[in-house]
Amino acid sequence: MKAIDADFTKTFLFPLALEDFLPPTHPARFIREFAEYILPNVGLEWKNEDGKGRPPYAAGLLFRVWLYGYMHRITTVRKLEAACQEHMGLLWLTGMEIPDHNTLWRFWNKNRTTIERVFRQMMELAVQAGMIGLALHAVDGTKIQAQGSTRTAWSRRKLDKFLARLDQQIADMGTAIGSHEAGQDEGYRLGEKLANKQALRQTIAEKLQTLTFHQTDDMNPHEPEAQLMKGGRLGYNAQMVADAKHGMIVAQTVVTDPFDQGHLMPMLDLVEEQLGRTATETVADGGYNTEQTFVEAEARNRSITLAAGPADAESNPDKPYHPSRFHYDQDKNVFLCPQGQELVFETTKSKGEARKVDVYRCLSCANCPVAPACTSSSRGRTIERSQHHLLVERSRHKRRSELGRANLKKRCVVGERPFAVIKRHLGFVRFRSGGLPNALAEWTWICLTFNLKILLAHWQREVTRSVAF
Repeated sequence: MKAIDADFTKTFLFPLALEDFLPPTHPARFIREFAEYILPNVGLEWKNEDGKGRPPYAAGLLFRVWLYGYMHRITTVRKLEAACQEHMGLLWLTGMEIPDHNTLWRFWNKNRTTIERVFRQMMELAVQAGMIGLALHAVDGTKIQAQGSTRTAWSRRKLDKFLARLDQQIADMGTAIGSHEAGQDEGYRLGEKLANKQALRQTIAEKLQTLTFHQTDDMNPHEPEAQLMKGGRLGYNAQMVADAKHGMIVAQTVVTDPFDQGHLMPMLDLVEEQLGRTATETVADGGYNTEQTFVEAEARNRSITLAAGPADAESNPDKPYHPSRFHYDQDKNVFLCPQGQELVFETTKSKGEARKVDVYRCLSCANCPVAPACTSSSRGRTIERSQHHLLVERSRHKRRSELGRANLKKRCVVGERPFAVIKRHLGFVRFRSGGLPNALAEWTWICLTFNLKILLAHWQREVTRSVAF
């Protein structure tokens, strides 16, 4: 039996039509339908500025090209230009037009802010399709490396060490010059080297002044917004909120803070702006767990469940006398230590302009056998109680409840899965464009692509079902 091989002499009686190139469930067909739905309500920015030269490519064509590129991990303009000549899906989407890489980049750059409107329109489509549940949301953040190099960044610690070493060299060279007679060649050579050292010192001093101006200790001069993140690399903190029903991302942003603290309420504000309200319950990891977060959530009537934070006993298993292990007795107005001893109210002190705490002290430490492991104070162990102590305790009880544990278990799937898909399947581990505005645009494109993958699977099932019948 002869094997099937390509017949390069094959001809067709009738010309092929573009519609015959792709099967009914091909992703390119979904992209075209999505673009046709979105574009009339978005208004992409793209026009021929001076009206000269050949006609410009249509905004819809370039938009479809970028959507296809992101969904297939083709996010550099030169590779995307090459793909327009090689990928059957792009040949179909462009009608065999081939936009060059400069055009593709200008379109992307011109629509950095417009892509946010595309994301919002996509969310409206998802709501209409019943893809958003609003029962449980998970908030999380991940650190993405910046486009600017960490290796060439300025470090205050290194510059200070270099400056101190340079000052010593300048002082030694000044002493050496003074020991030579004015007419000796060695003195002239040392003088020239000294001038170079002094110029270098001035350059380092200017870099340190720049770091002080930007109020940071590490900075890439070409991308000053990027901050040093956990792991020792310059980057940004990419935030997102995911819905539990189908795992879709309902809100996203990029911040420069290395930590998640203080960003839970702003993310819920984005959800409310986008969907009209927040979910019945919102969960997040311990990085968002602060007293102020619970206070703001209580004031705005938002139900949240947060994993154990740095101030909780679960995060300090090796500290048997951590403050979170001391229980407050509201009837007696005392704290009970793990040994059953009472800490009585002593005084109230201010912490900052608007925050006061009550101080409770143990009077039995002198006779307690575990006192050395509990405190180093000769006056006895103290515990501080803020005015929101009962609110924080309620949040701990909520987290430890059966429902709280179940919701936090779901958080591991709902909140972490998008980052796994984005980094592993979409290959997005570093921003390709410098600066915070570009980082925000890239993250929006990536979150849009993640959601489109989910919508694509839903669309393919519907198309398959309609074709079957």
